Amino acid sequence: MYKGWYQYCKHLRFLFFHPIFLIALLVFGVSDFFIFSSQLNADALDSLYTTNAIVHTVSLAMASYTMVRLHFRTFHSSQNDWIQAYPGSPIALALANFLAAFTYMSLYSCLIFIVFFIKTKLSLPSITYQPFMKLLVENGVRLEISYFLTLSIGLLIAVLLKNKWVAYGMSFFVWILGTYALEVMVGKFHWLPLKLFHFNHYFLEGRSLVNEPLWGNALFHHETVVSLTFITVFALLIMTIAFILLIWRRPTKQRITTSFLAIILLFICCYTSNDYLEIWTNKYQQAYSNNGIQQSEGIASNLSSSISATSYTINVFHSKDTLTINTEMILDISRKTNESIVLTLNPNFKVEEVLVNNHKASFTRHRATLTLDDDHLKAGDKEAKVSLIYSGKIAEWDINSEGDERYFAFFKGMNAYLPSYMAWYPLVGAVNLYPGPQQSPVRSQAADHTQADFSVTLHGFQQYFHSTSGAIHWTFNKDQTITAPKTSGVSLLSGNFNIQHYGQLEIILPSTISKAHAAEIYETYAFLNKALQNDLDITPNGEFLYLPLKDIVDDSQQSQEPLLLDNAFIIDSAQTVDAVSRKKQILNPSVQFQYLGYLLTHKDLKSYTHPDREQKDPNDTISLVTLDALNYILQEEAGSVAPTFVLAPSVQNSVAFKNVQQAVAQKQFEPLKQVLSELCDKKFKDHIGLPTITNQEWREAWKHAFQ
Repeated sequence: MYKGWYQYCKHLRFLFFHPIFLIALLVFGVSDFFIFSSQLNADALDSLYTTNAIVHTVSLAMASYTMVRLHFRTFHSSQNDWIQAYPGSPIALALANFLAAFTYMSLYSCLIFIVFFIKTKLSLPSITYQPFMKLLVENGVRLEISYFLTLSIGLLIAVLLKNKWVAYGMSFFVWILGTYALEVMVGKFHWLPLKLFHFNHYFLEGRSLVNEPLWGNALFHHETVVSLTFITVFALLIMTIAFILLIWRRPTKQRITTSFLAIILLFICCYTSNDYLEIWTNKYQQAYSNNGIQQSEGIASNLSSSISATSYTINVFHSKDTLTINTEMILDISRKTNESIVLTLNPNFKVEEVLVNNHKASFTRHRATLTLDDDHLKAGDKEAKVSLIYSGKIAEWDINSEGDERYFAFFKGMNAYLPSYMAWYPLVGAVNLYPGPQQSPVRSQAADHTQADFSVTLHGFQQYFHSTSGAIHWTFNKDQTITAPKTSGVSLLSGNFNIQHYGQLEIILPSTISKAHAAEIYETYAFLNKALQNDLDITPNGEFLYLPLKDIVDDSQQSQEPLLLDNAFIIDSAQTVDAVSRKKQILNPSVQFQYLGYLLTHKDLKSYTHPDREQKDPNDTISLVTLDALNYILQEEAGSVAPTFVLAPSVQNSVAFKNVQQAVAQKQFEPLKQVLSELCDKKFKDHIGLPTITNQEWREAWKHAFQ
């Protein structure tokens, strides 16, 4: 023991006073500082990630060199012939070398966080120390594990090879294989399970789509614990094998003890690797199954042409992460011809029983599609009651268009996201649940849905759920009931959120959004709520969810705009105020236009403002011009430096739009407000949800205000 401690201190002095290792440490620190500083416009965590991808990966080569150098300095140096006659175990000396190298390499991790801390405090002096402690625990562990694995492999190479120059060359080759080559295989071929063996464990594992407290956090954390445990035990096993080879010619007792330890580590390694492989097997089976459904079903119509649902009564129970759901549907079959009743249900659910008009019915199932036997329907029936009992776990996983993992539907612990478009309750007709990377499931909802009444009761859940439609209230036995009349669907979310109300507006933010950012969002909606009431006598109502759209929509371009899910308006949680003006009360103009359209129509108007869309109905044009003029005025009142119109060129050519441009040019905002107030006081909507404002009404309102 004493000899091992002496060896540890001796090699620490060697590492801290040798010119090569001192210069390497200095170059690493300077490089880390300049690479981090060069990313002026990047987010601090993104800068940390990019810097780590470069300098930490390079430092792993230094770790291999250090381990090989210390081993040959101890066991193959002419100055240390006494080692061969040392009566104790060489394991103590080898372990001392390993710990000395590990201590030296830990300084590199410290430098990464010191530079990150200094640069962040200089740019954000008011930031608290809590984020740094979290980074130190979460990311620091990954950095140290990457050094631990690299040093273990370096030790094994040094023990196997008797020539130090061959050992240096082999360690460099293994470093290339474990970093660059493995990264190419993971990125190009999507062999994601191999990323566990990447030397820079933080590089591939430390960055994921879990940037919210909700989005698959519990699932990814479970996988992280399994993977970190496996790679740590795997590194210990490699080190133990090196020790066995080192004492192969020593007394039998030493070999037996070390071999017994190796067997135990091998057993633990196999056990954790089995868990790791099972996780990835389930993921790939999920992706393969989804792709099969996509190929076999194609882009199907969302709803049957002759059958529609008029009401849903849903009771949801759970046992740990397994959901059991009882759903009762009332179907309108007045237009039904000879086709069977076809429903779509998420393929993760196992259907236990189906009733049609309270009679047990047979059914056939092909992946997500259920075709019901309609023997219990009578000729002339206007309605049919269909009841289903089904259960299963939801953990929908895939790789998005950028090659990142995501869970886009899940239920795990206190976190859940059960979107309506993933059929957690039966949808009428053959619905394509997995349209592929070019068409998001949310976008497939662009077609009009038949409105239905929903009553959803959540039994025995500890967490509070949010719904994209209707109102939630608690019953006497702490069940949660959602009542949503006449809506296209109900999606459920649970997690760590903050809720703020402004009149009838409900703003729901993930708790990870900073207080400053949340204050900007709240101030924006408070301003819009007040402005609309003062200018147009409109009381806004609706639900606004700030969620990571990149996890919902598999298209990086679409994540820049809000979308409508059921009856909720969803905005990207990374989206802030207008980047040009930096005014707190100003949303991005196109986002604000969609916001206004949602308030007045509760519909998604994006498709009607697309540059390629021709406005065939002139009344559609007048309605859109009204919204765009209102959008412009609100930007002006908020103090925008450059208020803009967002409508497509086909709309801008209209007479009404030229009227608005003229009024804006002459700063005639008060008469323009009078026009908008008169036009927006409409109680009826047309078939696409726009206010039914006609050319005649526009001309009359314009005449009243400007004469």
